[in-house]
Amino acid sequence: MTAKYLVLALTAGLFTLSGCALSKGTIKDSPRLESSNITIPPMSKLNPKAMSLNIVDNRAPEFRQYSAEIKAEITRALTLALGRQNIELKSGAPNALTLTIQDYKTAEFQEGCVQLVGSLDIPKKGKANASAYSCMEFKSFGRKVGADIGAAYENALTEVFKGINSGMEQIP
Repeated sequence: MTAKYLVLALTAGLFTLSGCALSKGTIKDSPRLESSNITIPPMSKLNPKAMSLNIVDNRAPEFRQYSAEIKAEITRALTLALGRQNIELKSGAPNALTLTIQDYKTAEFQEGCVQLVGSLDIPKKGKANASAYSCMEFKSFGRKVGADIGAAYENALTEVFKGINSGMEQIP
C-alpha cells in the first residue's frame, strides 16, 4: 500500500516539475514567437500585396512593462509569416493593419491568455475586422503549473488573419 502512494507521489511530483518546465511566460512577459506556427491565408483580394502595421498595446498598465519588445516580436514574426504568402510589411503601404493587444481572463485561466483585435483598412474598398483570443495554461491537479504566452499569441494571430481574410472576401 505504501509503495502505491510513493509511486503516485513521485508521478505527481514529476508531472508538476515537467509542467513548470513547460512555462514560457505569462501575459506580463514578452513572448518568443515562432513564425512557422502562425498560419496566414493567401489573402487573394489584397492588392497590392503589402500592408503597414500599427500595433496598439491596450493591456492593463501592470502588463505593459515589455510593450516595446512585444510589438517588435510580433512585427518580426508577422514579417516572416506574411512573407510566406508573398505579402510585405512596409510602412507607408496603402493597406493598413491595426493590431490591438488586450489582456484576457476567464474564471479558470488568468495569466496565459491574450486577445487580439485586427482591422485591415483597404483604401477605396473597405475594412476587414477580426478578433480572437487564446489561452495556453497548464494545470495539474487543479493548480496552474505553467503557461505559454507565445503559443497563445501564435494561435490568436492565426485566427485574426483567418477572420480578416474571411472579411476581405465579403468586400466587393
